[in-house]
Amino acid sequence: MAALVAEHGEEWLVTYVVPPGPAPSGGELRCFLAESLPDYLVPTVFAIIDALPLSSGGEVDMHIVVMRTAVVLAFW
Repeated sequence: MAALVAEHGEEWLVTYVVPPGPAPSGGELRCFLAESLPDYLVPTVFAIIDALPLSSGGEVDMHIVVMRTAVVLAFW
């Protein structure tokens, strides 16, 4: 899952990763994706999370994703 965030004239592509095992580093993920994606589609920030936040209906809760994106970028 990814979110495009614009702040102070900059845009970041933030990707949330739910790894099935040990989490790869942001550099490893970036290199892996750069092999098959154009530069503008390779995320700027990777956020490793335990699970995607789900709504009561079982869909990804975008409100929580947006809040998490703000927190991730606050520490970026």
